[in-house]
Amino acid sequence: MYTAISWGRRLYGAVDRMPGGVYVGTMCGHFCYLPLIPHGSMIVTGKDGDAFQGVQIPLSLKSWAVGWVQVVLTGLMVMLGMMLMGLLIASCDDDPKIRKQIDLGRDRVMLKWVAGIEAALGGLMVATTVIPGVGRASPARAKELAQILAMGQAQAKPPDRRMGPYGRYV
Repeated sequence: MYTAISWGRRLYGAVDRMPGGVYVGTMCGHFCYLPLIPHGSMIVTGKDGDAFQGVQIPLSLKSWAVGWVQVVLTGLMVMLGMMLMGLLIASCDDDPKIRKQIDLGRDRVMLKWVAGIEAALGGLMVATTVIPGVGRASPARAKELAQILAMGQAQAKPPDRRMGPYGRYV
């Protein structure tokens, strides 16, 4: 059953993406999908069902911050999307009583502004995944993460540590 109020642990802020689907993410305790308490970061090498495979690293503030930025941008985009739909519906209504209450010139200007802001927020969301040094790892960072990954996998005891859906290692 789906509920709007949710809490638990979830991986946020995928940053420093490298070839092969490897990236850095931060497991956070969340309430209503807002990442509140960071529990640690890891270099994610894969996913096995609900469990993330990888090597744990010290907390990545960049990953946590990007997770927050993406959550806030998503919330703003949803709210502006609902406003955009309301403006579209109101401007297309043919009821004369409603037409008296609506200033179509003003509504069309608002419609353009809301659509423009929505597009800008979408662009920012995409930018968090493609900007070198944030979404994609710079060459120096990729080399550093590859070294950590090689050391971490050499020290790992079979089976590799995997972070489960609630942040527990399985």
